[in-house]
Amino acid sequence: MKMRSFTRSLVCASLLALVSTGVNAAEKVALKLAHNLERSHVVHQSFEELAKEVKQLSKGNMVIRIYPSSQMGNARETMELLQNGALDMTKGSASDLESFDNIYAIYNLPFLLSCFW
Repeated sequence: MKMRSFTRSLVCASLLALVSTGVNAAEKVALKLAHNLERSHVVHQSFEELAKEVKQLSKGNMVIRIYPSSQMGNARETMELLQNGALDMTKGSASDLESFDNIYAIYNLPFLLSCFW
C-alpha cells in the first residue's frame, strides 16, 4: 500500500512540474530515467509502474523511457548527465553525491542521530 501511495505522489508531483512549465497540452513529452539496478530489482519495477501511471494519467502525452543496468553509465555518470540536462531523472543516494562534494558524507555517518523523530 505504501508503494502505491508513493508512486501516486510521485506521479502527481511529476505532472504538476510538467504543467507548471507551460508545456502545450498537445505536445508529447518523453522523459529519460536511468539507473544502475537490474530489471528484476524492486526499484526498477517501481519505475516501470510509475511510467505506466504517468502515461495513463497524461493520456499518452507524457512517457518515461527507462534505461536500467547502467545503460547510460554508472551512478556518477548519470548524475553528471542529469546536471548537463541530457537526462531527466535518475536514482541517487548520498554516497553518489559524495563523489561531487565531501559535504554529502555527513549523510552516511552512522548513529549521528539518536532517533528519526
